Amino acid sequence: MRTGLLCAAYPPSVDGIGDYTHLLAQHLARQSEVEVYTGIQNSYTSAGGVSVRGIFDPSRPATIGNLGRALGERPPIDRLVVQYNPFGFGPRGFNPWLPMTLARLRKRLSLSVMFHETYVPCGTAAQCGMRLWQIPQFFFLSRIADLTYASCGRWLPAIRRATGREAVHLPVGSNVVRSKLSREEARARLEIGSSALVLGVFGSAHPSRLLDWIAQASSRLQARAPEVLIVYIGADGEKLRAATGDGVRLLDCGLLPADSVGDHLMAADVLLAPFVDGLSTRRGSVAAAFQHGIPVLSTSSVWTDAMLLDQEERLIFLSPVDAGAAAYCDLAERISKRLPALDSQRTLLRSCYEQHFGWEVVCRTLVGGTGAASR
Repeated sequence: MRTGLLCAAYPPSVDGIGDYTHLLAQHLARQSEVEVYTGIQNSYTSAGGVSVRGIFDPSRPATIGNLGRALGERPPIDRLVVQYNPFGFGPRGFNPWLPMTLARLRKRLSLSVMFHETYVPCGTAAQCGMRLWQIPQFFFLSRIADLTYASCGRWLPAIRRATGREAVHLPVGSNVVRSKLSREEARARLEIGSSALVLGVFGSAHPSRLLDWIAQASSRLQARAPEVLIVYIGADGEKLRAATGDGVRLLDCGLLPADSVGDHLMAADVLLAPFVDGLSTRRGSVAAAFQHGIPVLSTSSVWTDAMLLDQEERLIFLSPVDAGAAAYCDLAERISKRLPALDSQRTLLRSCYEQHFGWEVVCRTLVGGTGAASR
């Protein structure tokens, strides 16, 4: 069997869905031949029998039409799986040529679409404007696919309305390599003292991430335990520094390759990850913390997946978004006092990761097309 994966970007380009596709391809290649079709860039990370081809320019959406010719130049694939986020395939998420191209290809292969996102919410005037084309694109992609997948439960009702069928809930796996270091070894490498309270922050300063809540929580903890350090992994260290000010020490690790993120993340006592729409199973940065058994302090909303609620025994601590920053800070203070006693529960969090987010589970669900919708 030959499987094709279509995504907008691919390593070494910095792109979360590209990293996801890279790891997915490596695991799928253990059981089938894999071809990746992606945006044109200077170089690609090819390994493990995965073939990678740059075929279109996301800044020129119509070039996605090159996909048909690219598929004809190689032995035919049996199935194409699209890794979809509207903004990956065109400026402001505009690419009507994508569903048209896939509709033509649908006549000669099986088509699946993994919705990492569907379309923007109706918030700002700009978002309302972008919905004019993003919603029709989503509708047609849903309708022409043989199978649809969603990274979180939030997208499932819209897919059901568009198709009359159930999509498969497929949580995202971690985009980083699991570290083999202990917490003590990770701290020693970063020259962090054993008595410090280390707050991990991982990912971009996207508007969905509540940097001001992170700043307030770290400041509250600094007042209680002076040896507080934020270890930040990502491209937006300056934005985080501006939010936290000079009151809390910040170790800005910058962007790191996937095989070294875990070695830095392991130094954290807890991951601070408050989101404006609540924690969901599409957050790869939090999946990486689960993978490493690091307690997570996040937020909940109506969009939070049921599997993540009431999981304090597995070290997933959630404060309702509607309760505000003060409640989040209160929870951070309570959890920080309990951290030493929670070490024995880290294995439960790692088990939760392997059960719901591990790449073996992701690949098995993707290949089988069933098994996750009931989660």
